[in-house]
Amino acid sequence: MGVAVCFDGIVAVGEGTPISYVPLSGVPTTPAHLVWKRFQPLSRACELYLSGMREI
Repeated sequence: MGVAVCFDGIVAVGEGTPISYVPLSGVPTTPAHLVWKRFQPLSRACELYLSGMREI
């Protein structure tokens, strides 16, 4: 028996798995940070990802 705190949707839970999901009360928030090397050439995929994240 154990406890883990994780984001919803990261771990497969439900019928057929020994894991159950119990949401915390209230609205928990977690800040996220994107970090990368300055002046590093970015791939097209990275550029698209970053532009999408900047819109949020």
